[in-house]
Amino acid sequence: MSKLLGYYGSATLSHLAPKVADIEKKLRELLLRDDSLSYEYTGRERDFVFITGYNDEERDLSPFEHPMMVDGVMNRKYIVVDLRKYVKQLNDKPSILKDVITNSSGALFQINRAILLDMSLAEDSYKLQIVQDNIALIFSNLISSVTNSIVNLNPKEKLLVEGTAYAYIISMFNSELNNDEMRNYLKPILKKAKLTLPLNVDEVDSILSLNITAKSFMECFDNIKKIVGPKSVSLQLKSFYNNISSFWFGPGAVETLMLAFEDRATIIALFLTAFNDASFKKSRLSTNIENVKRKIDKETFKKIELRLKEYSVY
Repeated sequence: MSKLLGYYGSATLSHLAPKVADIEKKLRELLLRDDSLSYEYTGRERDFVFITGYNDEERDLSPFEHPMMVDGVMNRKYIVVDLRKYVKQLNDKPSILKDVITNSSGALFQINRAILLDMSLAEDSYKLQIVQDNIALIFSNLISSVTNSIVNLNPKEKLLVEGTAYAYIISMFNSELNNDEMRNYLKPILKKAKLTLPLNVDEVDSILSLNITAKSFMECFDNIKKIVGPKSVSLQLKSFYNNISSFWFGPGAVETLMLAFEDRATIIALFLTAFNDASFKKSRLSTNIENVKRKIDKETFKKIELRLKEYSVY
């Protein structure tokens, strides 16, 4: 069995490894045949394959909810996306992917997620930083809201939790920085962050004294527990994830949220969809975004959307 890459190689989805390994093996066989998969587009770091159930080979594949990375097929690298839940079945395959899609909201989320994954693997992935403040703003509000619902934060604790979550996202988008570099980079950003209230110097220093180069949400969560002190007895990761499980809906919703908390491509695609798409307006995530919408820089989201369209997939 080849080593699983990308999302399915992460700890979050490790429980799916045996099932996904069989799917990846079958995908490799189909990619080698080169004529058995329906929609292929050229990316920058990897090519895209979108599974629509157009033929028997695609219909026989077990479903998978997250983009899958497949390497080493005739020296090519792929991102494979299962869109079968979002398309109509036709006898003749339309030449354009868009013409077979019936659920554009669900399909576009998965397509954007795959493109953003390709962008995040590119040498100029730093260009994704253009949306880091929007993402951090939404994330910090979401995390403080969930934390508050569990342990009832006082105003200062809420602000520090917001700032800590904000810092975690900035660190995610700038993972190449070491601790000292991150501290210098974060300080002016936190001072300008559009949180519930502006952070004062002592509050910024308090956040910067934590693990600001956290590499996982678990480490960010540990920072939050330090802020809430004795209340952290009631703040457990399981109860936290149980609370956020209803923030999104659709196939693989809980897994998608958990992946988003540690992956730039998924969190951008998720928040962008919740921000733009009226189909998801009843989700708790979209409601949460409404609370901070006036603070969001809409132009930066538009710039990312233009970059997504440059791929000419949809």
